[in-house]
Amino acid sequence: MNLMKAKAICFGAGYGGKQLYEAISEKYEVIAFVDNDINKQGKNLSGIPIYSPDRLRDMEYDYLIITAASGLESVKKQCEGLGVSYARIITSYVESPIESRRVFLQSLACMPEVQALSGACAEAGVFEGGFAKYINEYFPNRSLHLFDTFEGFDERDIVKEKGFSNAMVGEYGNTSIQMVMDKMSYPN
Repeated sequence: MNLMKAKAICFGAGYGGKQLYEAISEKYEVIAFVDNDINKQGKNLSGIPIYSPDRLRDMEYDYLIITAASGLESVKKQCEGLGVSYARIITSYVESPIESRRVFLQSLACMPEVQALSGACAEAGVFEGGFAKYINEYFPNRSLHLFDTFEGFDERDIVKEKGFSNAMVGEYGNTSIQMVMDKMSYPN
């Protein structure tokens, strides 16, 4: 019996998108990827075309599967702004790992041994601040140092990552210090 698969578009054409595509291709007919990175648009990932998210308005599909854990909240807002019904957006593939990290951090912050330590907290590779906001929230009395270029990957990063990552020049550049600071409960 040949059942029709639901047509899906994956939002996020990076390494996570490729991995998730391989995991969901048995369940969904992935007809396209969309990505905010203009360097990816017009190319293919696993033989599937990559478009600008603006194309979501013109395409026929059943579900939009968000594959990018980084910037999840801003991607959801962007999709809703493009007229994608929330009922058609699937985030569960990336929300579970994010929630696991958040719960781990919250548990760590509550441990008496950790509370007894002095010092600051830091995060390297902040992107849009999605996880930094939890560090800030769970360690409100500590200085938080956030390290990022806020320009995305540089060519030198790509050379060093060769064989370890599929990162591209400029990837993770859709961010700003202000975007991150707006997520901090304790900005000082």
